[in-house]
Amino acid sequence: MATQIGLTETEITSLAAACDRNADDLAAELARRPWAIHDLLTEPRLVESVLDAETLADAPAPFVLFAVMARVAADDLLASTYLNDWVGPRSRLPVFDVEPVQEFVAAPGRVLFMARLLASMVDPTATPVPEGGCDPWDLVDWLAAVSESERILVLRRVGDLSLYIAGVHADAIGGGVLSQDKAEKVGAALGMNSDEILELCDPGSSTPGLDALELVGARSYQEARRDTDAVPPVVSDIAERIHAARRFLTHLADEFLSPIGPDPLFAT
Repeated sequence: MATQIGLTETEITSLAAACDRNADDLAAELARRPWAIHDLLTEPRLVESVLDAETLADAPAPFVLFAVMARVAADDLLASTYLNDWVGPRSRLPVFDVEPVQEFVAAPGRVLFMARLLASMVDPTATPVPEGGCDPWDLVDWLAAVSESERILVLRRVGDLSLYIAGVHADAIGGGVLSQDKAEKVGAALGMNSDEILELCDPGSSTPGLDALELVGARSYQEARRDTDAVPPVVSDIAERIHAARRFLTHLADEFLSPIGPDPLFAT
């Protein structure tokens, strides 16, 4: 059974195995006290078990793996006075404006959201578009072609992919400028005004690729939340803090994702 915090039976079993607990007992505890997951994710035995995995194949269920990584990365940032942030391909510099990211990770729900986002890249939820769609710019084209209920799924996926690519693949896309034609197409699909569309392809920015993906991610989340109350409030919360979310994801990727193998989304 799934818990109140959205863990599947497979994830509970994997989590229980990683911390040497009985799966049924753990499920019952999390049903009574869902907030206990946050303490569990910092248990030394669990952290050591998860972070010692050398490849994704050796790791527990994807959400468990990423939830531990996200919690450890968040705790590191909460105790830090700076954050190494992207300034160019394979370049990071310490940025002392760490408070917005600390405010972001201080909310456990946001940290779990980021873990679930990463897990969705390994095991994506089915969407009403052709398999293999991992380009947010191409997915935007489907927004006018699907039903209203399907549109929510596509908007969420566009938001997730935009945030993921900006955070994890900053080296590849951070300096790229979106063409004006593509900016106009994407902006029109997401209901952006002319000023927002210009922001999508601003050549004067030092991080134009990141800016564009952050804008598209935030707008996609906002539109998904606006269209239905079924989308959880945390989605709006992430949209309002998209820049901090991206910075946190870049930090997490630098610390934990590179050493465990190729990107599961873009591996050939």
